Amino acid sequence: MGKIIIRGAREHNLKNVSVEIPQNAITVITGVSGSGKSTLAFDTIFAEGRRRYLESLPAAARQYLNNLSRPDVDSVDGLAPAIAIEQNSVQPTARATLATITELSDYFEVLFAKLGEVHCPNCGQLLKSTSPELVVEELLSKPEGTRLTILTPLLKDGSKGAIEEALRYAELMGFVRVRINGEIIELEEASDYISKKEAATIEAVVDRIVVREGARHRVTDSVELAMRIGKGTMRCICAPKGEEEQELCYSEHNKCFNCDYPGFELLTAKAFSSNSAIGACPQCHGLGKCIQNGKKQEPITSAKQVEGATLVTCSACNGTRFSPQILACTLPHPSGSKNIAEVYALQIDELKGWLQGLDLTIEQAQLVAPVLEGIFSRVDLLCQLRVGYLTLAREGRTLSRGELQRIRLASHLGGNLTGVLYVLDEPTIGLHSSDTQLLAELLRQLQKQGNTVVVVEHDPIIIQAADYVVDLGPGAGVEGGEILAVGTPKEIEANPASITGAFLSGREKPLIPPKVEQNFGSIKVYGAQKYCLPKLDAEFPLGKFTVVTGRSGVGKSTLVNEVLCENVATYLANRGTLPNGYIDCDCIDGLDQIDKLIAIDATPFGRSDRSNLLTYMGVFGIIRDLFAATPAAKARGYTATRFSFNVKGGRCEVCKGTGVKELEMSFLPDVTITCEQCGGTRYNRETLEVHYAGRSIAQVLDLTVAEAISVFDAIPQLRSKLELLAEVGLGYLKLGQAGATLSGGEAQRLKLAAELSRPADKRTLYVLDEPTIGLHFADVRRLVECFMKLRDKGHTIIVIEHNDDVIAAADCCIEL
Repeated sequence: MGKIIIRGAREHNLKNVSVEIPQNAITVITGVSGSGKSTLAFDTIFAEGRRRYLESLPAAARQYLNNLSRPDVDSVDGLAPAIAIEQNSVQPTARATLATITELSDYFEVLFAKLGEVHCPNCGQLLKSTSPELVVEELLSKPEGTRLTILTPLLKDGSKGAIEEALRYAELMGFVRVRINGEIIELEEASDYISKKEAATIEAVVDRIVVREGARHRVTDSVELAMRIGKGTMRCICAPKGEEEQELCYSEHNKCFNCDYPGFELLTAKAFSSNSAIGACPQCHGLGKCIQNGKKQEPITSAKQVEGATLVTCSACNGTRFSPQILACTLPHPSGSKNIAEVYALQIDELKGWLQGLDLTIEQAQLVAPVLEGIFSRVDLLCQLRVGYLTLAREGRTLSRGELQRIRLASHLGGNLTGVLYVLDEPTIGLHSSDTQLLAELLRQLQKQGNTVVVVEHDPIIIQAADYVVDLGPGAGVEGGEILAVGTPKEIEANPASITGAFLSGREKPLIPPKVEQNFGSIKVYGAQKYCLPKLDAEFPLGKFTVVTGRSGVGKSTLVNEVLCENVATYLANRGTLPNGYIDCDCIDGLDQIDKLIAIDATPFGRSDRSNLLTYMGVFGIIRDLFAATPAAKARGYTATRFSFNVKGGRCEVCKGTGVKELEMSFLPDVTITCEQCGGTRYNRETLEVHYAGRSIAQVLDLTVAEAISVFDAIPQLRSKLELLAEVGLGYLKLGQAGATLSGGEAQRLKLAAELSRPADKRTLYVLDEPTIGLHFADVRRLVECFMKLRDKGHTIIVIEHNDDVIAAADCCIEL
């Protein structure tokens, strides 16, 4: 078995680490938070693999990548082409659905374009878009001797002036006969006929032909002329020998001759996307939702519009996102035809059976065989990943983290790649223990395909399922970055130097605090019904620590975040009332027992590099004041503003205080490089010459929370907030780290620290969604201690969680 050999890795906090990772095996890199796991896996191994790939590009492309630095490592040998599946705390956009996330939408768009039957959106009449060539072939296929009368439209329900103009045009074009209101007459008799009518529909008789050998040229000329004059539409009266005549209608634009719907262009695959001009509902622009403004619905044109607005299901498309033309196109099926929205509304585990029931001709089956094969393979994989209960119409933002993780993994499993290095960052996020076991089997499937799998993980199921484990530590930040133990899971458990092994073997125990036996009342939810919740009743005890758990997708987040929290927030915002009634449930008792709601989710708190730990905790101003109070700053006349990287004066103007520059790559994702002018410090040279406690402002921002506690020990207001960050397990983060770069778990713990720093209010409800993301066993124990402090002050804590240590510490557990 080959090996990936890393020698002298010094990136970030790694201390000259050297380690060998087996190829074609599953390796877990674990350790306490901040010990350097992601640095080793992503910033060293994957980054070096990516760099080598980019260096293999042609010189014309490499000229834009000269500043792409290599990781601080002596050597990395044995690398294969690498794929990174990182934590993605960014939620899907409003336009993302399960169909687009899984890319199944691409297949269904082609399927409907090839097999779909187009109907009139007004009357439901089956429409058929055709071409002059196909019309000729159809007419010549009639029995020999069939009389054909080819007509082209000139006027529809016209008044006297329009009628006279149409007749003059017919005479000018050389036609000798016209059909007026269904009656064919000589053109010279038309004026007498029209004088008796108030309105008329006029068609010119282009030709009268009998189907026989040698008639092709004449039929072709007549059809092309009729189509040209009729702007893509024509009619033909067919009269086979001895049979009743039949009127046939043809259009190049899906025109409806039954109700005169004007029609539309031929539907291509792209048209069946709700993000295309043709496919999107004209009222909601393909979002499925509108802003309710009085009695009118208005489209959403920007994210700012949504703030404080009332969003409702679009009345034009009923939330399907598609235009009337697209919804009028159906796939014929023995059990009943369905349009694309109705197909997307099927559960994934029903899709394959429904598609297999399509009644296809041999030619159609051959035409769409690759499309159906692609759909079936992805549907089978999604069912194997236990998300078959979802529908393709499900909005991406409503999916749980566990569902999103498995769906992302499905796209890679479906690739059937071999000889690839997969680097995954905590793939167990949001997964119940039963789902985690399934994930372990899927990782093994990847490995058996001939791939190397490297996983940054803390979950004991994944660790014990691995072939090899690398344990880093012993602490976070500068106290970490060392290899504590390597080997098989059994060897890690037996190694006395391994912190992870101590917990796996039972030498270290999780925190099991005493339970609160006293009854402080409860909040009772009755008839919760949304997504998969089937009229559910639930009771949450007050003044206690409650964990809501269950398999991914059963409705934990829906119950807690979208039912309970939405009602509590609305109740508190409206001073004890629910103006529009209870939201997604029948009733909730006990809302009057809550004075404040603090819902802490995993969304990033900052959208740019300008928001960091200090700005979120509200203490960056204190640090800037300390620098402004130094003798050097006073001598130069610098105020606290000088030490902000958001305004002109002290910041580097080349990068505008971001410390980095982005290179746009038309053929690759944009590349971020360090600003050459300031070296990533964000500030100009004059500002960096001012020091506090022997450090410049940039050096202070480069301190970890743990390091900063000792530096600012004499500043109580600052020290207390830094200590709170360390208490929730964030001591390894740097003060200047951008909020947008934090993982979901780090963002939650930062928000928790911010709330703990504020004065305690009575009867507060704290709600957290999987706060243990990214936490080692030892960090979880510390987090539970924070929860106990809040509980012991009389607050109510509800946590959505799968972690066994957190569940064991709870006063109450609700499993869905």
